[in-house]
Amino acid sequence: MRILGAEDKVIGVENNLEKKAFFPEYRNLSTIGGWDADYEALLSLKPDLVIAYAAQEIDDKKLPGITVLHFDFYKARNTFKEIKTLGVVLGKEKEAQEYIDFCDEIIDEVRGKVDSLPDDQRARVYIETADPYVTHTSNGATGYQIELAGGRNMAADLAGSATGWVEVDAEWVVKEDPQVIVKMAGWNRGNISSGYETSDTGDVQKVWDEIRNRPELAKIKAIQDNRVHVISFDVTYNPDFIISVAYMVKWFYPDLFRDMDPVAIHQEFIDKFHKQLKWNVTKEGVFVYPPLAS
Repeated sequence: MRILGAEDKVIGVENNLEKKAFFPEYRNLSTIGGWDADYEALLSLKPDLVIAYAAQEIDDKKLPGITVLHFDFYKARNTFKEIKTLGVVLGKEKEAQEYIDFCDEIIDEVRGKVDSLPDDQRARVYIETADPYVTHTSNGATGYQIELAGGRNMAADLAGSATGWVEVDAEWVVKEDPQVIVKMAGWNRGNISSGYETSDTGDVQKVWDEIRNRPELAKIKAIQDNRVHVISFDVTYNPDFIISVAYMVKWFYPDLFRDMDPVAIHQEFIDKFHKQLKWNVTKEGVFVYPPLAS
């Protein structure tokens, strides 16, 4: 909603947004439940529109006269289409296109350099969610981000859940021998603070240390070459995914993208689409670990 310049239209939020540092404007709004909708609370707000997750079950019959739309917004593969649709609904087509154009410019720059790379020169990547040995297929949120960044997702073709999650084991990771490991941090797993919620690197460093020190992974190339990176859910599981892609590109192909500055891209994204935050990403928040070398 903020990306589309429509944050003033929001009158209620789910309960996991009310305390988020990233959404100060929502802190005093009414909460309408979480995954399980509080229909009484929803009706009391008298909304014209309810936006729910794509997989979230909402009983429309309990919301007479109210339009209910379902979106993911965490799957990069679908984000442009969903932003366009919501832009039309809210009369914010121009803002939706500005967002798409911003992302496309970066994607085009990446593709211009990586599309010609043969498979054997593409970085082999294992991405792990906040849960150990749970990864994403090509249908998963970050699985597609790896593809956008020109990497080869080791789990791309595995049979996973409808949302792209799949459980593997250490033996599988060792067999695949990834060149790069990307570990996700946050999202209420293990009381790990990251992203916009903290400027203390302590938690994400623990996540980084844990995966690097797993004895069963000691001999894989990513560990041997010290190419293990932690990234916050705050820049992966939402329409801000282009920030994640920029970091991944830098990790996968540091020589090919010497001039790409993910931190500057992140700041520009904030300044364009979240300008109310007045956030300085060089001084606030913990989005990746280790930090990129200056």
